[in-house]
Amino acid sequence: MTNGGTLTNYMGVTGKTVNVVFADAAGANDAAADAAASAYDAFHIDTSRLQITKAVAVLCDPVNGTTNPKNIPGALVRYTITIKNETSGVTDITRVKPAVLTNVGDLLDVNLDFDAGFLGGIAGTGVTAGTCAGVTTTAIGTKTGAAGLTTTARTPAVSAAIDVSVTAVDADNLTIPLTTALTAGSGHAVGELQAGETATVVFNAAIK
Repeated sequence: MTNGGTLTNYMGVTGKTVNVVFADAAGANDAAADAAASAYDAFHIDTSRLQITKAVAVLCDPVNGTTNPKNIPGALVRYTITIKNETSGVTDITRVKPAVLTNVGDLLDVNLDFDAGFLGGIAGTGVTAGTCAGVTTTAIGTKTGAAGLTTTARTPAVSAAIDVSVTAVDADNLTIPLTTALTAGSGHAVGELQAGETATVVFNAAIK
C-alpha cells in the first residue's frame, strides 16, 4: 500500500502488513465490502395527456352539390376538432389525471367564412340550403348552438348547446367555451375531461 493509493480490502495476517477491512453492505450498484455506497430512486409523473386532432370534410359545392364535392369557392366544409385525454400505452391509467379545459380556439384562414348559424348556406358565398340538400348541416347530436360538441364516457353523453364567440377581422377567430359544454356531474367537474374521454367540436365554414 502506498500513500494516497486506493485502498483495497485485505485481511492478511503475515509480517507487518496492516489489515484493511471493509464492512459496508452492498448498495444498488456496488458489492458488499468494497468501500462504496450507492442508491437510486424513481418517481412517476402523473398528468393529463391531451391529444388534439383536426379534420375537415367537404359537404357540398355550388357546382357538384353533394355528389363528390370539391374544395372550390362556395363549397361548404365541416371541421371536426377532437380533444382526447389519451391513455394508450399507459399500463396504469389511474396515473393519467383529469384535464380541466376552458376554451378551444381556431383561427380560420382568411379564405374561409364561419357559418355562424350552422346552416346550409352563407349569404354571398353561393352556398345555399338547396345546394346542400340531403346533407345534415344543422344537427350534430342534440346541439342547438353554432357548434356541436359530443363527449364519450360521460352523462349526459351529448351537450345540449354551445355558444361560439366569433370575431371577424380578416379571418374568423373562433372560441368555443368548453366550460359551458362540459358541465359538472357524473363525477366530473366543470370542463373536466377524464382519462380516456374524448370531446369533439364540430362547425361549418364556407370557402370564399
